[in-house]
Amino acid sequence: MNIRRQVSRSSRLLLLLGLFFCLYGEARADFFPRKSFQPYTANGYYPFWSEGWVALERRVFVDAQGIPYVMYETGKSYNTTTISLFALRAYDRFLEHGRARDKDEFLHLANWIATNQTETCGCWYHDFDFIYPLLNETIHKPWTSAMTQGLAISVMARAYVVTHEARYLETAERGLLPFSRKVEQRGVARSLWIFANAEENTATQFYEEYPTEPHPTYTLNGFMFSLIGLYDLSRLPNARAEALFQQGLRGLRIVVPHYDLGDGSSYDLVHLTSPPHPVHRDVGYHLVHITLLNALGSATGDSRLLWYRDQWNSYGMPLQASGLWLEHFGVWLLFRETIPFLLVVLIFMVACLKGFRFLWLLNGKRQRSRRSLIRASLVANGG
Repeated sequence: MNIRRQVSRSSRLLLLLGLFFCLYGEARADFFPRKSFQPYTANGYYPFWSEGWVALERRVFVDAQGIPYVMYETGKSYNTTTISLFALRAYDRFLEHGRARDKDEFLHLANWIATNQTETCGCWYHDFDFIYPLLNETIHKPWTSAMTQGLAISVMARAYVVTHEARYLETAERGLLPFSRKVEQRGVARSLWIFANAEENTATQFYEEYPTEPHPTYTLNGFMFSLIGLYDLSRLPNARAEALFQQGLRGLRIVVPHYDLGDGSSYDLVHLTSPPHPVHRDVGYHLVHITLLNALGSATGDSRLLWYRDQWNSYGMPLQASGLWLEHFGVWLLFRETIPFLLVVLIFMVACLKGFRFLWLLNGKRQRSRRSLIRASLVANGG
């Protein structure tokens, strides 16, 4: 009797798995449910695709004073990018729950960011040399990143909204200075010289996460993070932040189609600015791109950005996002030397999700191939 019951249970499980494959094989899926896209409001909830992603970075630790730091190969570094992300997570929790401890954590990290700005240039410098892998170009310390500037400005703007203390606003306004300087002048601004004509170049800008020379990277996620920072400050209001934001927004509208790969998005445009180089793609950053396009598109009502948000969202399914998060969590567990049993379970779950993804992609390729044959047949027969 027990054997029959087990066989019956196994049969039901196989039936459910079969239904799952049929549904995901035929239906069009999205990374995120459409209803999950909420309009972005300046200095409101910060747009994270995953709240826990930053805290589960294997190289990130928190010191005795509650300040996050990163362990690079070159050693320990208090990276303003990471600290800003932790601050924005605390701010989101404060908005969600209204807890004093989340507000205190946010302001504690905001104070560190305000104190560690280099006032003469408005920069939050990176204190290590960085080799951009595809270009094999070294950015020598100290260097400035548009992504870091934008994130820190978003923190300062929110700290000002919470406390009304002028020092936060003054720090945010100083943070605009690198946006007015070219990369060649140790700033973060760069013209879209391979996409726009000379007339458009006077009204558009790209803000570089990595100020490489002589070849641009045009890294998309860092650019959009910087635009959100400019937008947050512009709403306080600030005319200079508004002008820089509008220049960058025009640049984003011009350049965003060049990242579309038909089944994902590229991390940067090195394959165009310095050929021959392979396309740099990453599913995790693709999810970041979708989330930031939603924030900028909804905040400005820009139909082009929202179209690309929906198009890029359609290139995957929820299981891919879940599998990616589980894989990230597994690596974090491994480096934290957590209970091996949990890691075994996690690896099994990731393997299953990757198997589902493979079957889904295989079915999609078959459907595209079938459609191509149909189109070719219609053309051949004058249809």
